Amino acid sequence: MVIPLGSMSMFAMLLYVLFEYFFLGDPQELPFWVVILCAFFVLMLMPLIYHIFSKGKLSDTDKSNKK
Repeated sequence: MVIPLGSMSMFAMLLYVLFEYFFLGDPQELPFWVVILCAFFVLMLMPLIYHIFSKGKLSDTDKSNKK
């Protein structure tokens, strides 16, 4: 249970950096490379977050390929 909570909290914090930069007007005056780095890590965490929310279930197309 620790890994899903840690992954989702990391995803939320990195996503908040993007939200803060683009929608709140960059109040912390972060350099743009920090925002790009956070966006990269958010994109890399998306498959893990999807796996956590789907609880590891295979989709219908994946099940048909396994037969």
